Amino acid sequence: MTSPSPDPEDLLEIADLAPSAATAVGEISGRWRVATWLRHATTIVALGVVVTVLLLNAKRSESALTTIAHARPAWIVAVAGVAAVTYAMAAACTIGSTTVRLARGRTVVMQVASSFVNRFVPGGVGGAVLNVRYLERAGARRSEAVTANALNNVAGLAVHLALFLGLLPFFGGLQRDVDPPDDAGAYVAILVGLVVVGAAVWIRWIPQHWKGHLRVMQLAASDVLRDPRRLTLLLLGSAGVTLAHGAGLWCALRSVDAHVTPTDVMVVYLVAAAAASISPTPGGLGAIEVALVTGLTRTGTPTTAAAAAVVIYRLVTYWLPVLPGLVAFRRLRRIGAI
Repeated sequence: MTSPSPDPEDLLEIADLAPSAATAVGEISGRWRVATWLRHATTIVALGVVVTVLLLNAKRSESALTTIAHARPAWIVAVAGVAAVTYAMAAACTIGSTTVRLARGRTVVMQVASSFVNRFVPGGVGGAVLNVRYLERAGARRSEAVTANALNNVAGLAVHLALFLGLLPFFGGLQRDVDPPDDAGAYVAILVGLVVVGAAVWIRWIPQHWKGHLRVMQLAASDVLRDPRRLTLLLLGSAGVTLAHGAGLWCALRSVDAHVTPTDVMVVYLVAAAAASISPTPGGLGAIEVALVTGLTRTGTPTTAAAAAVVIYRLVTYWLPVLPGLVAFRRLRRIGAI
């Protein structure tokens, strides 16, 4: 969960694609070929190596690698701890997005498994399909499972936007160019206006077949939205995922003795995550690293420290969960939960 949601068009099309999606997950579950897995894994790892090498380019590779080698272990452990929190928060989102009773521990394991699946499919689509499958196996109807997934993603988008608009006026990189007391309110007002106008245009011109899906989702979502406990889980879980990722990046910066305010780190993460959400690579690989380093240098962080911190952050939050995710995926498959 990481981070902004898959494109709304993808979410709405899940309803039409549900049978084939379920079949796809079934094929992953029942006929996972070692050769195919190795081919995909090799491709992703190779891309990751290329991205890391580009981050630690020739001009600063020696100093950046030295910085990583001398990073404070306690802060790296903190990055891992905060990363673990994201799975618990994502599980809270899933539990809050449906009226079906879900086992908390198993739902956390499912989120870990999603991190593995999402390494091979861009835009979080693999995790979305796995989530639909998991909810169906837990007793939800397909329409309920699709709606729960949509609610989860809409909540994530709303929280992401709210945090960005709320923190932007306090972003240090912005303060270097404009006077916040005079201009920050105007910037926020313009952003809100653009969002409102864009939403109005989108709703006005939305294709007819989308409207039918939205009506079904609206009816299925009403039970969840009328339940204060589930709505609270949904929103707080979404906020927790985003804030935990920002905290993980901040801990990575502290591990290399880079001092950036939590507010600045959070804004940089929000922007980078938005950029990663439209990247054609799994998990925004490549796009998010570049966006994070660029944003951190905008706050005054030395480029070497920014690159080192981003490498540490991504190694711990993106690459480290792959093996546990595979174990979780196989366990859920073995017990028939997916």
